[in-house]
Amino acid sequence: MDNQKRLLEEVMADLYRILPTLNVVSKKLEDEMYPSEHLDADTQFMIRELRSLGYQHIDKLVSQLRYLQKEVYYEGLLYINGNGRYEVDGQELASGSVIEVWSERFDESAQWHIVRIEHSNLHGGYYAYQWPELKLEGLKARVRH
Repeated sequence: MDNQKRLLEEVMADLYRILPTLNVVSKKLEDEMYPSEHLDADTQFMIRELRSLGYQHIDKLVSQLRYLQKEVYYEGLLYINGNGRYEVDGQELASGSVIEVWSERFDESAQWHIVRIEHSNLHGGYYAYQWPELKLEGLKARVRH
């Protein structure tokens, strides 16, 4: 097995092992820790910084790990169906649908990218929120559940 693939599997196993702890930390930061006037300035500072870290990074890490744990259920080409929505492998997508598309981005070679489908008349209908200029029609896509 390629060394990078083996290392990836080790890192993913480590991350999945600590996922329950990350969930507990995130919950404590969100629900139980608040800076208050009766605390000294250093304690208030630490609580604010940790809460910010939780919102910006821990929650995102937990969310992405949960997403990556899901299996790919549908894979195929994206096309607009009779309802005017994108569809992949017979599954209609709506605003808020998270999918992966196989495409080039910037100077990269083709690879999978996670995008969220949204709708806006400014973008001519449904589009990839993170990458609005991307033409979705005909792209290879997959959906995890």
